[in-house]
Amino acid sequence: MTPDDRLSGLVERLEKSSGPLRELDVLIFGLAVDLVDGKPWSDADLEYAASAAERTCNAPRYTSSIDAAMALLPPHCELSEISRNVCWDDGEPEREWCVTVHQEDEDGYARAQHSAPGDTFALAICAAALKSRSPQP
Repeated sequence: MTPDDRLSGLVERLEKSSGPLRELDVLIFGLAVDLVDGKPWSDADLEYAASAAERTCNAPRYTSSIDAAMALLPPHCELSEISRNVCWDDGEPEREWCVTVHQEDEDGYARAQHSAPGDTFALAICAAALKSRSPQP
């Protein structure tokens, strides 16, 4: 599995998560933040760190902290839209956040927008920020 595939898989997990998880914090840290020579952690390192997330890694709490999640936004990116949707499923309310990240190139021209849902604001920010780090098709 390539690093881009792993990052895409992580974004999917963030979008489906019902709340903060230290395992996801560690995966974010190992795949997108704590790069070794510009490369993400190996599969073995990620698996080990995620299995013992509380005691093996001091990754920030991206999935529960809005400030930590905002720190994931790459240069030339900012939140451009924030919405909170209330969807009704079988009579029960289901709340979901959605954020859109606006990305510009170094000259200030619009490059892309990346939207992502999440059950919490921090999860939605994490997913959109990681989408903005993925190579463009």
